[in-house]
Amino acid sequence: MNHLNQSKGEFSEPIQVLSDDELARLQSAASAIDGWRGCVARLFVGVLPFTGLRPKEARLAKVEDLDLARGRILVSSPKGDGSWAAPDFARIPAAAKPAIEDFLADREAYLGGEKSEWLIPLRKENLGQSIGPWSDAWLRKLKADLQERSGVKFHGLKTFRATFPQTAKDNGASIEAVSRAMRHRTTKTTEAYYARIRADSAFAEIERAFERPVKVR
Repeated sequence: MNHLNQSKGEFSEPIQVLSDDELARLQSAASAIDGWRGCVARLFVGVLPFTGLRPKEARLAKVEDLDLARGRILVSSPKGDGSWAAPDFARIPAAAKPAIEDFLADREAYLGGEKSEWLIPLRKENLGQSIGPWSDAWLRKLKADLQERSGVKFHGLKTFRATFPQTAKDNGASIEAVSRAMRHRTTKTTEAYYARIRADSAFAEIERAFERPVKVR
């Protein structure tokens, strides 16, 4: 699950990256959660590892931000919003579309004809059933439930974001493409904190380099 994070030339604490098996276990756990919480769980597990969205960016997304026809979502509440970051688009690959389509159908049933600007709405019973965005506290409870049901221990839902770039890099995507998809300013941030060449891949490249015939003069 883990790979090393390097900052200022020193190795720091590992960043968690979920394996295919762990993702499958989390998806199975999400499918077993009842009600609206289960719908949201399936959305997060089925979408975040394939888009690189932060949990906050997903929970504060608006319905109008979603553009399935063009395979993208506007990240209208990015990290650093109002200071150094500006809204930008995140790509929604084909692998994530079924989870979104299923969620939209569940969302319509949950709202029961009511309207909400939030992509992930939440009825607030203590406020007279008013509808607002999904709360951060509810996300923490959802993470705990997923961990208990799946047996997969992970730091938080942000682990899905870290899984996205490393999986893309492992499957051949360039660091430039991964960095752009993560909405980073430079590839340095991506390499330092998210996607780096794995040791076994690096050693394999070195091995191939030395397989070339040595020219004797």
